[in-house]
Amino acid sequence: MKSPSVLSNYTIGYNPRMSNWSKKSLGKVQIGELIARGGMAEVYLGEHTSLNRKVAVKIMRDHVDEDPESRARFEREAQVIASLRHTNIIQIFDYELVEGRPFLIMELVSGPSLGGYLNALHKGGEKLPLGVVARLLSALASAIDYAHSQNIVHRDIKPTNVLLRSINGMVTLNDPLPQDVEPILTDFGLVRLLDSSIQTSVGTVSGTPSYMSPEQARGDKVDKRTDIYSLGVMLYEMIAGIVPFDAESSFGVLMKQTQGGDDNTGWK
Repeated sequence: MKSPSVLSNYTIGYNPRMSNWSKKSLGKVQIGELIARGGMAEVYLGEHTSLNRKVAVKIMRDHVDEDPESRARFEREAQVIASLRHTNIIQIFDYELVEGRPFLIMELVSGPSLGGYLNALHKGGEKLPLGVVARLLSALASAIDYAHSQNIVHRDIKPTNVLLRSINGMVTLNDPLPQDVEPILTDFGLVRLLDSSIQTSVGTVSGTPSYMSPEQARGDKVDKRTDIYSLGVMLYEMIAGIVPFDAESSFGVLMKQTQGGDDNTGWK
């Protein structure tokens, strides 16, 4: 059975640039079935053979240059990301470069993403209770603040990068969230890691337009304020049921983010 937590973060679709790693081994991790593809990575179900533990194996789409400087830079960034220890940040167990492609071995969270849950909720004409919004916001703000204290900027804060986990119950779409539900922020530092490891052009825009800060939309250098802005967009969406800025194209959204354009939400 496919893990809903991983599926909720990626759009399924064929990408010929990615290899099929299913049934291969990565150290002590046996890679299982492909469960999702996205623009940045493929995700496989895996099993750590010596620990007898199910894990998620994220394989990046892009390659890291093979020169020693690029590899050392990737390893430094990966070590910082893997060192993060917070209840609301997904745990990275290991990392590796195989054939120049970055791998991350992560904990497997069995629960849908906040993005998937909100979509199902809004389709039914419902919204999150304000008390639940407050609890989720507090936990996510704590996770982001902790990461910032470790000099890590996420750069892609959005509901589909938040998994919902419950120890005592199941988190399912269209059902009220359990009392003990916890948001788990995923892909923390992924964009930073890729940006630091792969040669990119000046002014390249990376992220998700609807949640980008103005400086990020312009392709300028970003810092922790970008994450705070994106968290604010998420808060708006959790309360209002829509994002502040929407348009028929990604470019249109970026223009509204940078210019504070008018739209039907009333946010200027």
